[in-house]
Amino acid sequence: MPSPAAAAYTDGLLPNDRTHVAKLQVSRRLPQGLEAGATFLWASGTPLSELGSTAFGAPYYLFLKPRGSLGRTPAIYDVGVRLTYQPPRPRSAAGMPRLLLDAYHLGNPRRAVVVDQVRFRGVGPGGQQVGPNPNYGRPLLLQPRVAYRFGIELGW
Repeated sequence: MPSPAAAAYTDGLLPNDRTHVAKLQVSRRLPQGLEAGATFLWASGTPLSELGSTAFGAPYYLFLKPRGSLGRTPAIYDVGVRLTYQPPRPRSAAGMPRLLLDAYHLGNPRRAVVVDQVRFRGVGPGGQQVGPNPNYGRPLLLQPRVAYRFGIELGW
């Protein structure tokens, strides 16, 4: 704590408190050297707080209301898929390549993962909060976009 006053409202939910998280992983061997797999993650949102500035400046903030008491960010989910193909291996071949196709973050709605929780950027001469942050409550980080990866694995 930068000062004893910053200790007020520090009881409450921690910033990365996700009350519920569900994960599912499945895979299946298919005919003709094919394999398919998928992962799914769903997580509830994180608690939101209202932070004010201190005389010490960033990154030293104080809680203006009880920590984590202003609702939550939206719940998020993530879906990934992997397809692989391994051609049939002749007896004389030492190693055959395995082809990979990965798709990450399918159907991603680009929801907020981190939100700006700093309400004020400065402290006046009497200790009052000044300089409202115009970005307060806006997303700082969104879920990643859909991405694809192609690859080859070689074994010997």
